[in-house]
Amino acid sequence: MLHRTTTVTKLLARAQRGQRAEAVCLTAGTAHVRACMPAARRRQGAAPIARTHADRVGWQLHSTTSAGKTMNKQELIDYVAAKTGSAKTETAELLDALIGTITTAVAQGGTVQLIGFGSFSTGARAARVGRNPATGAEIQIPAAKTVKFTAGKAFKDAVNAS
Repeated sequence: MLHRTTTVTKLLARAQRGQRAEAVCLTAGTAHVRACMPAARRRQGAAPIARTHADRVGWQLHSTTSAGKTMNKQELIDYVAAKTGSAKTETAELLDALIGTITTAVAQGGTVQLIGFGSFSTGARAARVGRNPATGAEIQIPAAKTVKFTAGKAFKDAVNAS
């Protein structure tokens, strides 16, 4: 259990080692903080230390979009819904429709270009001869279509500015 006397440096070190550090979890709101809080404390109705002490002293800690972190689909939905003020179900339907539309267009051989973000397209990989790593025998690798994503200038600039 973390105490109020734990320093920010110790909290960040614990989070980087993959240990439970609830005071570091100031990300997508109380749902994320509750997920990182031990169940015993949730049953007791205790407020997460992150929401009480960290807010009071103004710590600037990690978020789900910080470098080195992987954001899954549900976290993306939560983030977009919070940013736009829309319901999570509407945001999930919108994201599913967007992914479906891009997938269909690219599968049919088209290109989807989102100015400032990037473009999705297909590429071709030629047939080639490879080796089975277990036996060393030569094998034929068939030709295949691949999906390509080319980042747009604004996206590249935003990534390089961080």
